[in-house]
Amino acid sequence: MHQHPELSGLEFETTQYLAQQLEAAGIDYRLGPDQRGLVVDLGPTHAARRLALRADIDAVPVQDAKRVEYRSQADNATHACGHDAHSAMLFGALVSLQEWLQREQPDGAIRAIFQPEEETIRGARRLIEWGVLEGVQAIIGLHVDPDRRVGTVGLKAGPITAQCDELLVEIVGQGGHAARPHETCDPIAAAAQLLSGCYQLVPRALNSHQPVVISFGAINGGDACNVIPASVSLKGTLRTTSGDSRRAAQEKIELIADGISRATGARIEVTWGATVPAVTTDRHLTEMVRQTSRDLLGADNVLPIPHASMGGDDFAFYSQAIPASFIRIGCAGQECGNLPLHNPAFDIDEHVLSVGAKILSLAASRYLCPTTD
Repeated sequence: MHQHPELSGLEFETTQYLAQQLEAAGIDYRLGPDQRGLVVDLGPTHAARRLALRADIDAVPVQDAKRVEYRSQADNATHACGHDAHSAMLFGALVSLQEWLQREQPDGAIRAIFQPEEETIRGARRLIEWGVLEGVQAIIGLHVDPDRRVGTVGLKAGPITAQCDELLVEIVGQGGHAARPHETCDPIAAAAQLLSGCYQLVPRALNSHQPVVISFGAINGGDACNVIPASVSLKGTLRTTSGDSRRAAQEKIELIADGISRATGARIEVTWGATVPAVTTDRHLTEMVRQTSRDLLGADNVLPIPHASMGGDDFAFYSQAIPASFIRIGCAGQECGNLPLHNPAFDIDEHVLSVGAKILSLAASRYLCPTTD
């Protein structure tokens, strides 16, 4: 998967590869909507208890900068967020759980979800609408964490990520010659002021006890060094941990845009796109996962997460529907795994794969049979 990543919405070959691995392991599956993603059901059809385990399968639009044999062979696509690792962990857990279910025959079942389109936050909602949570009482997910050394995990009950809002800005001015900017309405100049204003003024206008992060990841406008373009577009995200701070930040951004529009004469349109709520974990389920992790790794290697991450994950939509737990699993080793998520040279210490598979499989067996060791 790492050598052949596919971006959100294009995970056809990834799906087929995973299907081949499942077939080779004797595990039945069904394809998701549009032939992307897979769902596996293990155990009795009409089980009294059913637990879902979820992994994401899409890559991010980043050029792989690693110089390793398994580097991405695709242009501008790599698994810089560890989704290939999540899939490997879930596959390993399924191999173990299939054998355990056949041996123990509990009145419980497992549903595994290999989910596409996490990065564009469409995958979870689409699968939920498709019915992937029907008959499921709880769900567990995980994410590699380069801030934690391999062999350790972090857990938190309650909100564990921020709410994330997509921010789209269109600035329309009047193009012209770069030598005569006074004859134009320069949208690039307006964009520069907007960026500076958002980065400087939004944090100063909000309660510092409620974290807010605004970041722009794309600016597009113009084609030549000597031509002032007619328009510029920006794409970014707003991440907040409370409804009050979210509303206040959105209002401030819109106020800044309005002020710059008045000052420059450019038309500035702010649009709020897709929204991902915070991943919120269930206290009882997370405590079970915590104890399972302690038994596997030792109590000193299972650490509390004191504050919600400002990252987002569409696992949040599952956590809104049923009790959920989300594991931050350390992937940093001595030689690799220390670079941030979405970094062009992101990598993992592969020992994390067996750690994740063991936690998922033992937690699932204990959920179905609480007395299981």
